[in-house]
Amino acid sequence: MAAVSIHQTNSFLQTISKENESVATSDCPQIQPFYQRAIVHLTSAQDKLDHLIPNSWMQNKIDSFIRKIEEAFQSSELQSRLEPAGNWKHELARFLAGLPKKVACNILNSLKNLVQMILQGSLYAVAHPMKAPMELAKKIILLVHDLSQPEAWVRIGANTMGSSLGYTLVAPNPISPIFLIIGAALSVAGISLIAIKAALDKTNPSISGKCLSQGKILVEEMTTGLCLGLLIGGIQRAVRQIKQWNQDISYERSVNQARMDAAKSQARDFVNLQNLPEYDRIRSGSNSISIYFDPKRHLSLPKELPNAATVYDEFVTKVKVLPGANGAFSLLETKTEMMGYEFPLQTWQAPPALPPVAAGLDIGNQVFLASAISTTARIKNGS
Repeated sequence: MAAVSIHQTNSFLQTISKENESVATSDCPQIQPFYQRAIVHLTSAQDKLDHLIPNSWMQNKIDSFIRKIEEAFQSSELQSRLEPAGNWKHELARFLAGLPKKVACNILNSLKNLVQMILQGSLYAVAHPMKAPMELAKKIILLVHDLSQPEAWVRIGANTMGSSLGYTLVAPNPISPIFLIIGAALSVAGISLIAIKAALDKTNPSISGKCLSQGKILVEEMTTGLCLGLLIGGIQRAVRQIKQWNQDISYERSVNQARMDAAKSQARDFVNLQNLPEYDRIRSGSNSISIYFDPKRHLSLPKELPNAATVYDEFVTKVKVLPGANGAFSLLETKTEMMGYEFPLQTWQAPPALPPVAAGLDIGNQVFLASAISTTARIKNGS
């Protein structure tokens, strides 16, 4: 689930660091937003910690390795950008033609950035255990800031609608309509706020252009969420089906074992009651029990017994012979005809039936929420 929940989180700190540098070098006094001031304070605390406790050679080696990982992952970033074609019909055609590739890039980049975050986060926490909480606080502050932007609401809402729809198609979930309504409400609220901000912005009053760009984002994020929902829902459904098969097989075995235990108990009672020798084989059917004796060992078996029918069956015994000179195994079969008695199986208690495997509502909730949060990381890069 987590594979869907983060996309390009590391780009947050790079963007904010650039903003902080521009603010620091500017001659004009500016009032920084709260989240930028918090980032500045956390960065200052990290610098002071570095001054008090300089990095060791091992920490420098790990930091260098982390930078190499970041460079490698950034160089492998998958992108699918289409330049405007001028004519709206051509632009629409190019957008729809490039949509599958764009969606695939979004999904693969989400998985790639998850791996990058795990590698860098784990290595950074090991190398800098005192600075790691402050680095985590930075990421949380940036995430909260991005979640407060109306552009994020549009992406979150569209992705939530798509993921809930895709998840419902392969793994029906009773809470999917709720998330569909929440996603639609978030998208409408985000587009409305963007339109209001565009109307109040005198420098760029193009409301239709803003709404059109958000429409493209809406389609792209809904399609991405739909594919994510189909993917994760299909995986969950396959896992649930495998669990159901294993449960059914286990229950069938327990039923057969309970029937066999009852048959063995009744067979022992029958042998003791009729003063018979110990039987060699037993067969338990749905309504009857058959016990068999080797005629070579028991020559004086009675031909008839009350409440039992005399039966004769042929049993095949397979013996595996060691390899010979040519290295091949040989399988020998011996057939033995046995005499026995068949009598009805009395009432026996079957184990209680197991309920079907649950649909996993908790995983469904994580899919919707994680896929929604994953969209906020793409706002910074405009991808």
